[in-house]
Amino acid sequence: MKSFKLLFLIIFTFGLWVSEATCQEKSMIPDTLLRDIHSGIDTVVIKAVINLSSSRFSELPATSRRIAIMALMLSEKADWYKGRQRALQYIGLSWQKEYENDSAEFYYLMAAKEAIGEKDYQNAGRCYGSVGLLALNTAKYDKSEEYFNLAYSSFLKCNDSLGMGMCMLNGSQNFSSRGNVAMSLRYNYKALSIGLALKNDILINGALNNIGVALLDNEDWESAQKAMLLVYKMGIRSGDKKAQAHAMNNLGIITQNMGDTTASLNYYKSFLALASDMKDKKEISLAYNNLGSLYYEQNDLTKAEDYFTKAFLLVKEIDNLSSMSHYTRNLSDVYLKKSDIQKGIDYAFTAYQWADSCESLKEKVQALKNLSDGYERLNNSHQSLLYLKDYLTYNDSLKNSENTSSLQDLKIKFETEQKEQTIKLLEKEMEIKESRLIFIIIFAILVVFVFIIIIRLKNLKVKASQSEKALAEAHLKNAQFETDSLKKELEFKNKELSLAAINLVQKHEFIESISLQLQDSVKQNNDDQKTKIQKQLSFSQNLEKERKEFQHMVDLHRNHFS
Repeated sequence: MKSFKLLFLIIFTFGLWVSEATCQEKSMIPDTLLRDIHSGIDTVVIKAVINLSSSRFSELPATSRRIAIMALMLSEKADWYKGRQRALQYIGLSWQKEYENDSAEFYYLMAAKEAIGEKDYQNAGRCYGSVGLLALNTAKYDKSEEYFNLAYSSFLKCNDSLGMGMCMLNGSQNFSSRGNVAMSLRYNYKALSIGLALKNDILINGALNNIGVALLDNEDWESAQKAMLLVYKMGIRSGDKKAQAHAMNNLGIITQNMGDTTASLNYYKSFLALASDMKDKKEISLAYNNLGSLYYEQNDLTKAEDYFTKAFLLVKEIDNLSSMSHYTRNLSDVYLKKSDIQKGIDYAFTAYQWADSCESLKEKVQALKNLSDGYERLNNSHQSLLYLKDYLTYNDSLKNSENTSSLQDLKIKFETEQKEQTIKLLEKEMEIKESRLIFIIIFAILVVFVFIIIIRLKNLKVKASQSEKALAEAHLKNAQFETDSLKKELEFKNKELSLAAINLVQKHEFIESISLQLQDSVKQNNDDQKTKIQKQLSFSQNLEKERKEFQHMVDLHRNHFS
């Protein structure tokens, strides 16, 4: 199904590739990459081809396009969505770089369809945003708004805050171009809020710049000047030359309206230098036009004509009909002021034709006014009245259009508020879900914590029980040891008592023996017997002394003997 879907696209792009190859520079694809392509297709090879296209599109858009077409065909053969989508985007970018807006839009929308088919809402949003910017740059405001809304919806689906912020920023420019300052400010403040939340300098600088422009449109010069100076400082800090350039341009407009022509001239020249450094033809042409307007106010018509002409030639290169009409009408103003009436009329008529081609009612009205004034100065009252009639008719249409636009803006405001309410509800639901999730996580942590405490208390209780048991066992062992010691002591005492008793008996027997011997010796008066008794007494005393010494040794070493 996908093959049939892209069949026409591949045939068409391949034809473009072949036709361009005959009149443009070579694609400069490295030989090694070509060998990889011929040997087999895989995503690594396709990525390499796409990266090569990316590196070429700024300086060599046609070369970049041919390489991207090759990547598209390889991706189709490999049935790789991401490769197809990126290749289509780079083809669109290359056409945009050459100011072929219709071709760029075609490929961006093809890339968006691919992305939507794969539910890649982020890339779809980027592609829709690119189409919206193309429409905005060509003053197709309704179309621009439609695609910015599609981009915003896509970013909302994938919750891409940066993408939504960029849509708000671009949408504010749309409202500013329509003259709806209130809605422009509203969108810018939302973009600024998102930028501050994301700490994104591009969003912050862009929103502050647009807020300054809105204040400028309200002729609040001092507030606008403060905003633009802040944008410039932030642009320098972040290295954003585009932000610096826009700040310089707007500061030039502000100081010009405040009557400080010297400061205005310096700001415009700084803007021109930055735009030239960026090689942005549209911005350079705007700088030339603003310098021309400044010199026109000072009646330096030669310089004014020179700068208006330079501005016109640049926008002609990028085929921006709205700007071409505006700058041509400025040249008409110069020639009418120089009293070169016919040339002024010719330029006014050309401006009218381009305004009609791009359906710019505002430019058409201004061109008709110049035509009416020019013919009146040529004393051609009939032609002057015809153009005056058309001028009044279109001017009424412009006012009605502005009224209709206001009603449309009110409708948009209502729809925007509804979207905001939806977003707030979604955010509230997300907050509730997050709160529930946080509660569940905290509850789970508490449960785990309590469980750990219970386990630790249980372990401590077991350890305490084990300690008590060990202590009881130690006390029991100690008591048993003391009992055993007392038993041994008792046994030892019993032995001592037994020995003492035996000793007493022996002493008693000895005393009785001595007593009998003494009685006999007294009776017989026998000296030998007395000597013998004395020896026995001496021996008995020595024996008693030795027994006491032995007993003392036993007492000292009782444990050993027990």
